Amino acid sequence: MAGSPSGPWYATIGAVGRRRANDEPADRSSRGRGRRFGGRGWRAIARGLVVVVAVGGLGACGPARELGARPPARPRPASEATSDQDRDEPSAEEQRADAPIRAHTPWDRALLGVWKAANVIPAPRADAATWLRRASLVVAGRVPTPKELRAFVARDGDDARDAAVARLLADPGFARRWGRVYAGWFVRPTHLRRPAFRQNVEPYYQGATARPYDEVARELLTARGAVSEVPAATFLASQRPGRTQEELAAITLDLFVAKDAYYCAQCHDHPEDPEIRQEDLWGVAAYFARTRVPRRQVPGRPNVLEVRDWHTGELRRPEAPKEARRVIPPRYLDGRTWLASADGSRREALAEAILADPDFARAFVVRVWSEVFGDRPDPRLEPVVASLAAYVRDGGYDLRSLVRALVLSEAFARAAGGARDGDVPAEHLLARFPLRPLPADVRLDVLLQVTSAEPTVPHFVPLAERARRVEGARRRYRHVFDGAGGDGVAGTIPMRLSELHDPIAFRATRFRPGSRLHVIAAAHPDPERRLEALYLWAFSRPPSPEEKRRLLPTLAEADHPRRAWEDLFHAMVLSAEFSTLH
Repeated sequence: MAGSPSGPWYATIGAVGRRRANDEPADRSSRGRGRRFGGRGWRAIARGLVVVVAVGGLGACGPARELGARPPARPRPASEATSDQDRDEPSAEEQRADAPIRAHTPWDRALLGVWKAANVIPAPRADAATWLRRASLVVAGRVPTPKELRAFVARDGDDARDAAVARLLADPGFARRWGRVYAGWFVRPTHLRRPAFRQNVEPYYQGATARPYDEVARELLTARGAVSEVPAATFLASQRPGRTQEELAAITLDLFVAKDAYYCAQCHDHPEDPEIRQEDLWGVAAYFARTRVPRRQVPGRPNVLEVRDWHTGELRRPEAPKEARRVIPPRYLDGRTWLASADGSRREALAEAILADPDFARAFVVRVWSEVFGDRPDPRLEPVVASLAAYVRDGGYDLRSLVRALVLSEAFARAAGGARDGDVPAEHLLARFPLRPLPADVRLDVLLQVTSAEPTVPHFVPLAERARRVEGARRRYRHVFDGAGGDGVAGTIPMRLSELHDPIAFRATRFRPGSRLHVIAAAHPDPERRLEALYLWAFSRPPSPEEKRRLLPTLAEADHPRRAWEDLFHAMVLSAEFSTLH
C-alpha cells in the first residue's frame, strides 16, 4: 500500500545516505562546500531515521504525549504484530466509542446514512495536531507554525476548529493555493509555463477565488480579447488551439457539469450509457464553431493569443459526404436550442445553458471535493454531494463557504487509520481519511516554509532573480511530482531521483544564517529541545520517545555534529511523512 512504512520510500531514504556517504568527492573544492562523513555521520543518521520512521510511519503522524493525544495507527494483520503495543492496540469499535460523530449539517447526516447502509465503521477523529496540519495544507497550502500548533492543541474542540478554519480562509495563502487550483483546472499545463500567460493567470485566478463561481464560469466561457488584456481569455486561448470543436466541447462539459463520459462521445455513442450520445456532443460543439484563437502581433512582446468570434462558421456532420454535410445547430444537452442575443456570441448562450444546468453546482462540489479528498466522490456518496450542491447553490457559489463545509465535515475529521471495512472499503466512503502525496506546488511551498529556504539565496541576488529561481523550481516540481504518475506516496523513479538531487532541499537544510536549522540551533542549544523544534516544523508533532531514544545518541556520537543535524533535517524533508497529506 502506498505510504506503508515498509514501502519503497523508506528504502529510498536509506539510499540517500548511501549515495551521499559513498559518492562525496575527496577533494571538497571540486564542488564548493562538500560534506565529509567520517565514522558515524550520515550513514548512521539515515539508518536511525529509517528505523524510527518505519516503526512509527504514518501511523505516528500526530502529537506525542506532550501534545495530549495518542497517535492513530493503521490496523495491521495479527501476523505483523511485533510487540505488545501492536497486539494491545484498541479495535476500531473501541476507538469509535471514544470519538462521537457530530452530524450537525445535512451533508454529515447524509454521510452517516451512507456509512450505516454500507456497514462501515468509521475511523476515530484525527488528533488535534494532525487535523490542524491537514486543514492548513488543504486550505492555505502551508503547515502550522509551532506556536499555532501549541495554541490549537491546548484548546481543541468544535469552536477551536471553526476559528482555525476562519483564520486559514482569511490567510493570504488561501488565494495563492486555490488560485493555482483554478488555474490548473482551466489552463492547459503547457500554457502555464509561458511568461505571457503566467503574468496574467496568477493574479486573475487568485482574485477569482473571492468571487462567485458562477460569475467566474460565465466570464471564462464568454471572454473575448487578448490574454494580455482579458485574463479570463486564458481558458479558451489555452484550450482551443490544436483541438477540434468536439474536443473543446467535451472538456467544457467535464469542467463545468462533471460529465466526463462525453470524451468517449467524440467518436461514438457511449457503449454503456444510452444518454451519452455523439449527437448531443456535436450540439454543444456547435457553440464553438465560430470561435477562433489567432496570434496577435504586439510591439515589443511575443505574439499574444487572442480569442475572437467570427460572424460566420458552422459545425457540419463529420462523416457525411462533403457535398451533403449537414449543419449541426447549436443545442445543449437538454435538447433546447439556447440562442444568443443579436449582438452576443454563441458562447454566451452556452454559458446560460450551463449555468442553468442542475449539474453545474454539483460539478463545482466535485472539483473542490477532489482537491480536498484527493479524488472524485464514490457514486455511493451521491447523497452527500447533492446536499453540498444545494448548499452551494443557495449560498451563491462561494468557494470559501464550500471549502469550510468540507474541512469541518466529519469525513475530513476522520483519522487515516482505525476504520473497519464494510460492504465496500472504508476509504472509498471516506470513513477514514485517504492518504495522498502533496501537490507539487504545495510541496515546494511547504519546503520553503519549513526550511526558511529563501534566505539561502545570496543577499546580493536581485528580487526578480530570486522570483525566477523559485519559479524555475516550481516548474521542475510540477513536471516531476504532478506529471510523472506513480502510485501515490511510493512514487516513481524520476520522482525519487529528483528528490535526491533537489538543490533547494539540499541547500535549505544546511547551517546558513537565517535558515531554519540555524535559527533553531541558536535558540535551542539542548539537543532534545532542538530535535523537538525540528519535528514540530517538519511533521507538526514532537518526536516520539522511540525516535528520541534512537536519534539523540546517534547525533551525540557523530564525528561532525553540525553535518549530522543537516543530514537529519535533509532526511526529514525527504520523508514520506513530510510530503504526505495524512
